[in-house]
Amino acid sequence: MPKLLLISFDAVGSDELSILSQQPNFQKLMKDGTVFKDMKTVFVSNTYPIHCSVATGVDPCYHGLCSNTLVNPAKSTFWNYDSRILKHKTLWKAAAEKGLSVGNVLWPVTGSCASIKWNIPEIAVPRGESQLKANLKSGSVWLQIIEFLRHKKLLDGVNQPQLDSFAIHCAQDIISKKNPDLFIIHLTIYDSMCHKYGRLSDESKFALHFLDDCLGVLIKECQKINKKVGDPEDSTQFVIFSDHAQLDVSKNINPNKILADKGFLSMHPVENTTFGNSASRINNWRCFFQYSGGSAFFFTAPTKGEKRSEEKGDKSENYRIGLSSSELRNLQDEILSLEGVERLLTEDELKESGFADCPFCGGAKFGIAAKEGWYFDEQHWEKATHGYTTMVPSNNSFTDFIPRPHYGTFCAVNKKDVTIQCKRVTDVTKLVASLLDLKMN
Repeated sequence: MPKLLLISFDAVGSDELSILSQQPNFQKLMKDGTVFKDMKTVFVSNTYPIHCSVATGVDPCYHGLCSNTLVNPAKSTFWNYDSRILKHKTLWKAAAEKGLSVGNVLWPVTGSCASIKWNIPEIAVPRGESQLKANLKSGSVWLQIIEFLRHKKLLDGVNQPQLDSFAIHCAQDIISKKNPDLFIIHLTIYDSMCHKYGRLSDESKFALHFLDDCLGVLIKECQKINKKVGDPEDSTQFVIFSDHAQLDVSKNINPNKILADKGFLSMHPVENTTFGNSASRINNWRCFFQYSGGSAFFFTAPTKGEKRSEEKGDKSENYRIGLSSSELRNLQDEILSLEGVERLLTEDELKESGFADCPFCGGAKFGIAAKEGWYFDEQHWEKATHGYTTMVPSNNSFTDFIPRPHYGTFCAVNKKDVTIQCKRVTDVTKLVASLLDLKMN
């Protein structure tokens, strides 16, 4: 069976195909391939929930991961990485069950994954903490030591293009020396450049050229190993997709500041966030918002008589008694009147996101959507972001919804005769499963 590379071009929306499709390596690979445009992603449209949806083929409400970071105000700057949180079978587990070998470089939420034989998981650590130490606990020990010693000069924390350069060099080594049946890789330069400089910036356009160069390296490495083992040179199957698009932003909304002013919570600055942005840990709270870029989710502490569901290490004194029904209604009305807040999330959106069934404090009570150009954060530090709803109202009454313009994603495969039509990002899972004949749930 031909090998398969599943490549994530983080944040490269369908609109960016106008540039990407003109790049030499992408153009050559897709000469006899198929490109699906304007795919709908899942909500919440953030990197980790979407990559888990591609891994499992189901929405966040089913696989169990709804946020990039932990849903806990005392730990909201800590990123998810442990694959054991997922409630559904992954493509890599299905591949391992079939006897196929799997290699990984920086795919989200693959820490401690027994199904991945050669594993370099993506783990975002706070600044000042050891990246290598964190990775060694959750990935392939000797492989990571070797790759780090060999390529550590390429790294500069999470800065780009250094991080993707490191990823591609590790990928070359794994493909050439291990030749896995399924190889997965997550490249984030475009996402990083959009956040920092904006979607249409020269830096973001450079990132698209850089991604094509990375693709060229992977193509050549696969051709070399195929020739070495006696397989047809171009027999490797390539599936390239994007998880979400980015939208330019100019202002932030910080409803937790309002809650703090009302005495509903206390905020304490955190100095060592992964990306150097301003953030706070929250304690002594009655309620709080979990920010997710273009959306935010409201949690309350248990009211008197409700069961307290605490996470390990979260002491009860971190929160107090929750809000009464009247307090909740009044607060919701006040938050909806804030400049930049567009609307309440629908019940379906709240359900799909996974936040409604989040185990922390019984799930979110409601969610809110930002207007385009706005996003939820403590300070305005980004030029573009994501996390927006995938559907937008088509009228002022919020009764009819249409796909959000310029927010579609894409999938490309170097085959014409594919049986799966990718209209939604979870169709990428079906496509990979069909190409490798894997049995998913």
